[in-house]
Amino acid sequence: MMPKDLKPIAGEKGWNENNALIELYQWRKFNGITRAAKAAL
Repeated sequence: MMPKDLKPIAGEKGWNENNALIELYQWRKFNGITRAAKAAL
């Protein structure tokens, strides 16, 4: 999932958009997903 995909979903569900993005970035970091890894897919 990309941040641009998460923002509209967070808005629809009434979530704080900034918090949702931070959680996404932390989840990626925890799982070892980097920009280079995403480019290889």
